[in-house]
Amino acid sequence: MKDVVACGRTYGNIGNSYYMLGDYATAVYYHNKRLDIARRYGDRAAMRRAYTNLGNAYIFLSETAKALEYYRLALSVAAELHDEVIEAQCCFNVGNGAAICGDHGTELLASSNCISATEYHTRYLKLARNLGDRAAESRACAALVIDFRKQRMIEKAIYFCVLHGHISIEIWRISNALNLQSLL
Repeated sequence: MKDVVACGRTYGNIGNSYYMLGDYATAVYYHNKRLDIARRYGDRAAMRRAYTNLGNAYIFLSETAKALEYYRLALSVAAELHDEVIEAQCCFNVGNGAAICGDHGTELLASSNCISATEYHTRYLKLARNLGDRAAESRACAALVIDFRKQRMIEKAIYFCVLHGHISIEIWRISNALNLQSLL
C-alpha cells in the first residue's frame, strides 16, 4: 500500500509540473490518476488536493463549470476534515471560479444551484477573520470590491475598498517594523 500511496503523490507532483509548464491537459491526466488512488485508499486529504489541482487546471483550459465542480468538491472535503485554513482557501477558489463565470451575486449561471462569488468571498472573509489571517482578509475584501462593483452596489464596494486599504496599510506597517527590527 505504501508504494501505491507514494505513486499517488508522484502522480500529483507530475501533474503539478505539467501545470507549471502550461500543459494543463496533461496535468489533468495526472491529477486524475492521483485522485483515483486517493479514492481507492480513502485518503480524503489527497482527494482534496487532487480536486483543487483539477480545478486549477480546468480554469486554464477555460472549462470553468468543471473547475467549479472540483473546487466545490475540494471545499466539501475541507469542511468534512474540519480544516478551516484549507476551507478558507477553497472558498476563495470557488468564489473566484464563480466570478470568472460572471456570477458575482446575481443569477447569471444557467444552473439551479447557482454559485455566487459574493457568497463564497464573504465566507472566505469570515474564515480569515476567525483565523486571524489579515492577508487573507485583505484578499477577501479586494474580491468583494469587484463582486459588489459588478452588481452595481457601489456603497458596499466602497466599504470593502476602504477596509482593504486599512488592512493593507496595517500589514505594510507590520512588515516594515519587522524589517527594521531585523536590521537592529
